[in-house]
Amino acid sequence: MALLSVGIDDTATATHMSEGWAFILLPQNGVAELEKAAAPLSNGGAPFHGSKCGQRGIPRYEKFLAAIRDVVKSHAPSLLAHVFHDPSSYKDIKDIAKTVVSASKISLASSVEAATRYVIPPLLTLQRLTNNQNLKSKLLKVWLDEAGLTQAFSSMNVETTPPIRAIAFTKALYNAYRKSKFPGAPEMGTDGLRVQPDETSILIQAADVFGNFAAAYAAWQLGATDIRQLKGAAFGQAFANPDMSQVLPFLSLKGDHLEVALDNPGVLQLLIT
Repeated sequence: MALLSVGIDDTATATHMSEGWAFILLPQNGVAELEKAAAPLSNGGAPFHGSKCGQRGIPRYEKFLAAIRDVVKSHAPSLLAHVFHDPSSYKDIKDIAKTVVSASKISLASSVEAATRYVIPPLLTLQRLTNNQNLKSKLLKVWLDEAGLTQAFSSMNVETTPPIRAIAFTKALYNAYRKSKFPGAPEMGTDGLRVQPDETSILIQAADVFGNFAAAYAAWQLGATDIRQLKGAAFGQAFANPDMSQVLPFLSLKGDHLEVALDNPGVLQLLIT
C-alpha cells in the first residue's frame, strides 16, 4: 500500500474561545519536496512557529506558505485543512476520546490516560476529514506535535502483560475506530504515529504555520487590525484569498482580545485540497 504522511498541530485563541487543529497530508515524495523547498527559508535551520512570527518575519512565512501551497497542489492525494471548534464541541470530542479509551477495558496510569485522550481527538477528526477522500487503500503515518500532556508520549507504556507502548495502543484504537466508524479513511500503518517536537518534522511545522495564518485570515476577514491583519493578508496572498463565505457568517470577534469565536456550538472547516 502507498504511504501517506500527515502533519497535525493544534490551534487556539488566547483564552480558548475557539480551538482546533490544522492538517497537511502528502505522499512521501511530497514530504521530501516540502523539506527541500523550505530549507532556503529556514533562517539558519530555525523551525517555523506561526505564533512566533512578528511583522518582520511575515515575508519569510508567506514564502513558506507558498511552498506549502505549491507542493500540495502538485501532489495527489493531498490535503490542507484547518478545523475550528467552539469549547463545547471540543469537549464533546474529548468525551468521545474518553469513551474510545474506556472501550479498550485496559486500566491506564493517569498520566498515560490523559495523554492518550489528548492525542485521540485530532486523529478522529482526521478520520472524518479523509473518510470520503477515496484513501481507504492507503496507509497512514501521522506526525503530531508534542506539547503539554504529551511530553515524552513516545516513551509511555500501557501496563498490559507484557507492557505495550502508548503509541502502539493509540494506533490500535485509531484503526479499530476507523473500521467501525470511518472505513473510508486510511488505515494507520506500522510505526504509523509519531508524537514529537515540531522542530523534528517539517509536516508539523507546515501544519502549525498553516493553522496559525488560517486563523489570522479568518480574524482579518472579521475586522481584526493587529498582527492578524498582516498574517491574514499573507495567507490570502499565498492561497488566492480562499472563499470563507460558508464559514464567516458563523464566526465573530469576541472578548477583550477580539478572539475568533463560533457564534453557535459546532465545528467549522477551512478546507484547501
